[in-house]
Amino acid sequence: MRRRARGWLGRLAAAGAAGATLVAAGGASAALEPNPLAVCAGRPASADPGAAPGLLQLVNAARAHAGAPRMRVSSVLASIAQRRSLAMAHGGRFGHADIGDHLAWAPPGVPAGETLAMAPTVADAFAGLMASPHHRRALLSPAWRVVGIGVARACDGNLVVTQDLMVRAPA
Repeated sequence: MRRRARGWLGRLAAAGAAGATLVAAGGASAALEPNPLAVCAGRPASADPGAAPGLLQLVNAARAHAGAPRMRVSSVLASIAQRRSLAMAHGGRFGHADIGDHLAWAPPGVPAGETLAMAPTVADAFAGLMASPHHRRALLSPAWRVVGIGVARACDGNLVVTQDLMVRAPA
């Protein structure tokens, strides 16, 4: 019998729902129809956890250049981000998991953010995010202190990257 997770930490652990908006690899934000990953529905996708440290290094180098503190990795957020990336890479909707005005995986009232990218390489995904003023501002904001990074390779060969951000590590 499967136990039901309780409280906001349980919701964090069970996260991975599909969402509504897209951050394109080139940094443009738009709602896309049809889903660009629909061709991957039911086709193999694979986690690429080895890519996360490289992305974290890029993000922290940009933050240092901007005078923002380094982000620390949260294993809870990394698990959520990895599940989200895999779900999208398997053909799930490529977008944020929003419920009203907050992210579905985040506890109500706790500041949280998310960046998504789809690109052939981590460097391309990072460049696309940094080219978008909104996403650049999010990644360089000194308010965000912890991050979870998930990377998966979709059936079309693109990486699906999720970065979940919080002001403090979830308990």
